[in-house]
Amino acid sequence: APQNFDNQLRGQVSVREALQASLNIPAVTLLDAVGPTVLMARMKRAGAMPVLPKGAAPKLAIGLGGVGVTLQDLMAIFSTIARGGRAVPLVYSSENVAEFKRALPVLNPVSSWYVRDILAGVQPPPGALRKGVAYKTGTSYGHRDVWAIGFDGRHTVGVWIGHADG
Repeated sequence: APQNFDNQLRGQVSVREALQASLNIPAVTLLDAVGPTVLMARMKRAGAMPVLPKGAAPKLAIGLGGVGVTLQDLMAIFSTIARGGRAVPLVYSSENVAEFKRALPVLNPVSSWYVRDILAGVQPPPGALRKGVAYKTGTSYGHRDVWAIGFDGRHTVGVWIGHADG
């Protein structure tokens, strides 16, 4: 029984409003239409290694943080969106950018552009400059972890706060 973070039902909203406000009910509705297995496959194609409880099949809860992912996994997913829907290897310096030509397709470039455009409309953190940076924040299932990702098409930055011991 998904609920929005503030426990308020907003009725019909646009995809833009739902994503920018991190609304849970529209996310689950959309995931139900796409299918949790499809989402898991695309996460893997983007370079993430999502973890489910042993023997569990992907269910709708994965759309609300009910899947184990690392900050590196999240950065791989958001880097894929930032790069036009093509998975790229994460690099921690600017020396390996030539590898991007071998990137695997994960999302349609038009779909990726829409997601980037929506996230570029999210209010940046206090004191941050807008300058073409797209932002997304989230929490894991049970609010045990919080994270924030920002990207500009060239760089992806991730921050995670939580309990490393699980």
